[in-house]
Amino acid sequence: MTSATGDHAIRTRPATLARATRDLGPASMLRYAIYQAALRSGWLRRRSPIRSWEQQSLRTLLLPEVPSDAQGYLHFRGTRARPPRFFYVSDEGDRLPAKVELAAGAADLLEEADGILHGEFRLFGGPARSLGFPPRWDAFLANEDQEAPPLDLKQHWSAYDTERVGGDIKLLWEASRFGWVFPLVRAYRLTENPRYAQGLWALVESWCQANRPNAGPHWLSAQEPAFRLIALVFALHGLEPWILSEAERVAMLTRMIAVHASRIPLTLNYSRSLANNHLVVETVALYTAGVLFPELRGAKRWRALGRRWICASLEAQFLPDGAHIQHSTNYQRLVLEAGLWAARLGEANDEAFPPSTMAALRRGAELLRTVCDEASGRVPNFGPNDGAQLLPLTSCGFGDYRPVLQLSATVCDMEPMAPGPWDELCQWLGVQLRQGEMPRPQAQMRADFPNGGLLLLNGSAGRGILRCARFTTRPGHSDQLHLDLHWRGNYVGRDPGSYLYTGAAPWDNALARAEVHNTVVVDRQEPMRRAGRFLWLDWAQGTFLGRWSSP
Repeated sequence: MTSATGDHAIRTRPATLARATRDLGPASMLRYAIYQAALRSGWLRRRSPIRSWEQQSLRTLLLPEVPSDAQGYLHFRGTRARPPRFFYVSDEGDRLPAKVELAAGAADLLEEADGILHGEFRLFGGPARSLGFPPRWDAFLANEDQEAPPLDLKQHWSAYDTERVGGDIKLLWEASRFGWVFPLVRAYRLTENPRYAQGLWALVESWCQANRPNAGPHWLSAQEPAFRLIALVFALHGLEPWILSEAERVAMLTRMIAVHASRIPLTLNYSRSLANNHLVVETVALYTAGVLFPELRGAKRWRALGRRWICASLEAQFLPDGAHIQHSTNYQRLVLEAGLWAARLGEANDEAFPPSTMAALRRGAELLRTVCDEASGRVPNFGPNDGAQLLPLTSCGFGDYRPVLQLSATVCDMEPMAPGPWDELCQWLGVQLRQGEMPRPQAQMRADFPNGGLLLLNGSAGRGILRCARFTTRPGHSDQLHLDLHWRGNYVGRDPGSYLYTGAAPWDNALARAEVHNTVVVDRQEPMRRAGRFLWLDWAQGTFLGRWSSP
């Protein structure tokens, strides 16, 4: 079997399917089979027909009693008695001032924002790449090993298979995740210069012209509309007052948010079969649309469905010691970002999440805080790392985890970190920073995290982390017994992560194999069986025997 999104293709030999069912669980495999049946029968195509943006009018998307002309809708949003509250909007209507001093790295921010207006985009947290303004939304990012031709964006999303699109799908998706929204909004709020808002709007309009609803691979995985939805919500609020000066702008963004939200429930069964970051990000986007746009026809369902699965997935995905089930530090940050966004949104709208959900977020944050080098903000690069980041709202680099850790400390009632440029994320999410010293949290005194398979080795000049896992959830890498070693501020040995999934040999997701980790490999044989691009079976299990020290 293969999925349309290609996230977890499973080879079809009966023995492999039987082993996959044993390792992944019958419930997960059943949901996956139901998704495949819906995909191959054409049911998903019929439920999500291709339409033009003009056909997605406000009249068809709003509740009958809400004005559907652009000016009437704008007036409705500004005059309703109990409007939903965004992070930095209080009951009294107080908002983040248009000119703010949020960006400690203001020069770097403006350099990035100006670069975007000249067609230079920082993708995957790396250096700027020249894509043009606006970029070609059908083009794969060029890389040294592979250059794929542009992709047709006219077919229904269900017609695409990520294994057969001619390039690494993440090189097509990245620019369409709308990560450029955040630096442009920050630059606009910092300078009050409308050219940043105008540039953002030009990019959004260009994307819509190239991507009709449900047409093309940018609708293929529901996580892609989820990323865009959250960015569009941020743009709608962050570009005030500029965005409010033309009613059609608000109408267009609302229309886009509604269409993106409508795409997500269709394949939620597939995301439940994955039970990973996809499920969290998608349901957080659903909840966001449901809370902030109650006037939309689907809002009540989105809000309930999103909240239900946010709570269930966060509580299940953060293991008892705080490790995330995907065994990936980058995905752990992604899930934390999404969960903290949802928790803050619920709190702002008098719908706080239950203590069990907040406890899950806290234990996930405590693990990251424990393994984080607080001088640099870096953490060990365990497991898959596809460059995903949901909330790039500071001038800290992609590898700096201090923004999400500071946000976690304030939202989850942990000791705050020392103040710094990483505080900006807290301010955008309307969190009041607590003052105080920065003692090391109790979690950092722990010697190991058995559920995550992390054993900590600490010395006066160096520290290490040994991977010794007894897997209960599927591993992302064949990294059993890998040793990460850090000496006097420098890495001596580290996990390479994984960045390119379908490149030319030898980069065909090669960094997931045991031989690129600091571990034991016998006769060049993998200790686990690879059953798909992202799937390992016959899990190699580790047993922790104890600790010994020498003089």
